[in-house]
Amino acid sequence: MNPEALEALVVDRELGELSPEAADLLEAYLRLSPEARASAGAMAAAVGVARATVRNHPGLAPIPRPGPVPLPGWTSWLARAAAAVLLLGGGIWIGRRAEVGSAGIPAGPAVAATGSPAARAANPWARYQVAYDARRGAYTVARHP
Repeated sequence: MNPEALEALVVDRELGELSPEAADLLEAYLRLSPEARASAGAMAAAVGVARATVRNHPGLAPIPRPGPVPLPGWTSWLARAAAAVLLLGGGIWIGRRAEVGSAGIPAGPAVAATGSPAARAANPWARYQVAYDARRGAYTVARHP
């Protein structure tokens, strides 16, 4: 076993993080190897010194906060209102850009005959009629003002 793996196993055993089966195997290995036993004893002593030092000086190992810091209550509704305004504005912008004939979509004869652009601009809501054309074998979509 290489020295790094032995040190890691000994530290895990001293901190109680080693499974019982792995701890038994480590003990068996240490009984068979006197060099490894001496190295493991030194590592166990180092972990013991570190544990005693942290117990005597708890400020050396600060305890991390559990999770994010909560924000004041007013930010919750403010963030929701801002998100709603952004979504509404984005939806209006996308709706204006997707209007037939404005974003590179050519206006066909059925769409052109539905009304003037002024009538369409006055009403933000569009109505569509879908019909099946049996002669062409396709659906026809017509916008009504």
